[in-house]
Amino acid sequence: MLRSLYFVAMVILGAMTLLVVVHVVMRYVFRAPIGIGEELAIVFLFVVVFAAAPELFVRGRHLRVNVIADRFPLKIQHWAEIFSTTVGLLFMGFFTWYTVRLTTIIYKYDVPYLTMVGVPQWPQYALVAAALALVSIFMFIQLLKLLERDKIQTTVAKGQREE
Repeated sequence: MLRSLYFVAMVILGAMTLLVVVHVVMRYVFRAPIGIGEELAIVFLFVVVFAAAPELFVRGRHLRVNVIADRFPLKIQHWAEIFSTTVGLLFMGFFTWYTVRLTTIIYKYDVPYLTMVGVPQWPQYALVAAALALVSIFMFIQLLKLLERDKIQTTVAKGQREE
């Protein structure tokens, strides 16, 4: 499933690139821009970012800065990883909750996004909420794995001390 979301994101990225190129050519060469070109590009950007986010998180290809953390001992690095994953999970949980809440409000009041053609706004927010929920689930699984690894390392260390 994640691979298919990632594939959809890549196809839409290509479509978005093509749309922007055509829009620019139409605007500056023919003086006849595509009416909804910019709005569609923004919607495509939402889809690209949030459809690819769960797959990128699972692959470990999300943005991270380890310049300082890599200088500490492995034990401290491990606890820093647990701390940052916990904080990230709390933020993702909050953003998921807020986006679900916002999506239901937008759906309830039928707020249009592409005003020229009347496309509803809630589907892109639902995609964002679903992607945030998936990333939250994967972060929770990662946190459990980190805690399990710490438990195993602690057990091994105790066993070595007893010998």
